[in-house]
This record gives sequence, C-alpha cells and structure tokens, in this order.
Amino acid sequence: MSLSPQRRGRSEGPETDDVKLTPSRRGKKSLAKSVSPVRVEEEENIGLRSKKLDFTSSPKKGKSPRSYDAPTSPGKSPVRRTLSLEDTAADIKVETPKKSPGRKESTKAVVSPSPATAISGLALHSAAHKIKCSPRVEKAYQIVRTCTGTLGGNGTTGAIYGELTMGSMQRVINLMVEKCELNDQSRFIDVGSGLGKPNLHAAQDPQCRLSVGVELETIRWQLSMYNLKCLLPECTRGKEKNEKSSDITKDTPLLSGVNFMVGDIDEADYTDPFTHIYMYDLGFPPPLQQSIANKFNNSQYAQYLISYRPPRRVIDEYGYDVEFVDQITTSMHGSGENHMAYFYRRLSKAPKLTAGARSSLREVIFPARPGFTEKTTTILVDAAFEKCVKLAVGDIAPLEKYATLIVDTQLLNSERPKRDRKPARLFDA
Repeated sequence: MSLSPQRRGRSEGPETDDVKLTPSRRGKKSLAKSVSPVRVEEEENIGLRSKKLDFTSSPKKGKSPRSYDAPTSPGKSPVRRTLSLEDTAADIKVETPKKSPGRKESTKAVVSPSPATAISGLALHSAAHKIKCSPRVEKAYQIVRTCTGTLGGNGTTGAIYGELTMGSMQRVINLMVEKCELNDQSRFIDVGSGLGKPNLHAAQDPQCRLSVGVELETIRWQLSMYNLKCLLPECTRGKEKNEKSSDITKDTPLLSGVNFMVGDIDEADYTDPFTHIYMYDLGFPPPLQQSIANKFNNSQYAQYLISYRPPRRVIDEYGYDVEFVDQITTSMHGSGENHMAYFYRRLSKAPKLTAGARSSLREVIFPARPGFTEKTTTILVDAAFEKCVKLAVGDIAPLEKYATLIVDTQLLNSERPKRDRKPARLFDA
C-alpha cells in the first residue's frame, strides 16, 4: 500500500532522488536509492579532476559563489545539488588582500616592532638601554650593599617602602639636571628616605651641596646611619680643582654633605633650606600631602617637586602651586614593578618673611667646599632641620662621630626583638 504525500509529511512534486524497496539477503525489505547513471559519471569526473585543482588561485572574475543547498519545502531535509567543476573552484577559495587599482603590489614584508625597539619596564635593564652611572655612584651603592644588603625596607609601622634601582634613580637624576636645574649648588631632600640611597646618589651626582633624608620609621633611619657610617671614611668635603668626569674612578674619594634624621615631616613649618623635594609618596595619605604642599608653597627656596602622584592629584587635590614639567617610568628594586615619576616646577614666588616665619627659621652658615666655584653663604633653615643640616655641611669628623654614636648605642647594642612563641600543641596518637 502506497502512502499519500499528505501522510508522509511532504508536498507533492518531482523529487531529485527516487526511493524504491529492494529485498535484502535475509528476505527483509530495505530502502535503497536509485541514482541516475549521468549523475554517477559526473561525480566521478569531479572527484578525479578536483585533485588537479590549484586551491591557491582565486576564482574567475564574474563568478559568484553558488549555494550548496537547494530550496526545500517545509518538513523536508535539504538535498545536495550536483556541482560542476566551475562551481567547485568558485566555492573553494582563499581570501587574498584586495589590490588598489593602479597600484603595484609591494614586495616588502611588513615587520612588526620588536620588543628591543620599544622601551618597556623590562627593556630598561637591557644592555641596549643601560644607564651609565658615575664611578662614585657605583662605589656608594657597593658599600651600601655590603653594609645592609641589596634591598632595604625593614619597617613595620611606616609607610610602604619603595626603592628604585640604581639605573632608574640615575634616570631621575638626569631628568632633574636637564629640566629641573639640579646642580652642585642644589639642596636636595628625600621625604621618606628609607636606607638613604637617593640621598647618597644625589651627593655624588650631580654633587649636590646638601642632601638630607627624613625617615619616619626608626629602624630604617638607624640602618641609613649605619650606611653613612660606612661611607664617611671614604668621603671628603671637596674635590680636586678642575676635576673632570673622565678623571673620576672607583678610587676617587666620595663627596660628603649627606645626613639623615628620624621624625615626621609634618613637624616642620617649611621645606627650607631645600630647593628640590623628592618623595616616593604612593603611601602618603592626603592630609599629609596637603600639609607638605602648604610648607612647599610658603617656603623661601623650594623650586621643584618630584612625586609619584599625577597632576590631577598633586595640583587639584593636594594643592601644590606647581606646573607639570615631565614624567618618566621607574623600576623598583626587588619587585621589578614600574611606577611613574612626575616632575613639577613651582609657579608662585617666595612670600615675604614675616615675624612669625622668622621665628621658625634659623640662619645656618654653609662653608664653601674645596674645588667648587662657591662661596660661604648663610641660608635660612627650618628649625626641624637645623641640627641635621649643620652636621651635613660641616666637617666630616663631627658627622662621623655622630653616626658612630647612633649606630653603637641604638642599633648594635639594642635588645633583640622578642617574639611571643605559641605553646607546643599536643596531638593524640
């Protein structure tokens, strides 16, 4: 009995494939397709000739890709259309870039920039981007590594500790020399000085007249004084007359003018006598930043600020009266993290001294150093920095005696920190 088209779920009409019942070997009926001889011959020809096709060639112009599936009626599965040789070549194609009319194809290969050509945080330490440091600077860092190790820190209650690599600090110094007027007559302060490497660096290159570090954490200050104690025997107050950079070697004596103090920068009323204020201030709270900004804006000598905060924070939020100069990426020692250092120039002029301002400032004599084109001058110094500055700019013997006293009484002879040990736990067998 034959099924009607309605019961089979198909619409009436001619079909591509004819279906007929053929008996199987076991006597059962099975479905089989009767294929036209013309179609078999055509498919064999396509299979043989497709092996010789060049699949990398583009299809002929004017040939649009044809659809593989023929339109079907609802409820009927799509039937594969018979393809000719041209259809196969048109459908199997490789996308090639379009050519501009009237333009010859370029034979040059497109080369993407290599990592060596782009300066990144890792490229800063490569041989191609190695920063040259003065032999005095290298000698100072070598002594510090011998005394307190390669990485500082050692703080528990202070702000986060950030220590730049020697190369990154040299890049900061170079930019300060180029755009911030840092020279051998500058007075440099590092707020949050840690173990004192930036101060020692600035004292050797570009040979700042004064370099002071202020540290809140006592243990870090003690370690910086230990570093200073180890460096002072290698230091002199001046240099040879007409000394050239090519004459400096690792045997050349280091320059003094460095000292460290422990305390809160908020205790000072002004940033005098310093001309350049450097701060790794990522851990400074906004109230402290605003307080330092007030000291900076009302000081007599402050000219430049180096911060790790962007202009929108420094100018708009903290209130520094400065303008943006430049910025560079720095790399941290140990962690390898990269942080941006921002350089600012003061806009306002020094305010007139009032009676109240004079009560907070002290006159300190800065003796001329041998070998430098400078004269003995008197500089106004905030009372909070007076003792530290006097020792730094004076003779080396009193400073060395003070550093030895701090190290012997507070660092070497101090009691070892005690830990509360937990009692041993007893476990059941």
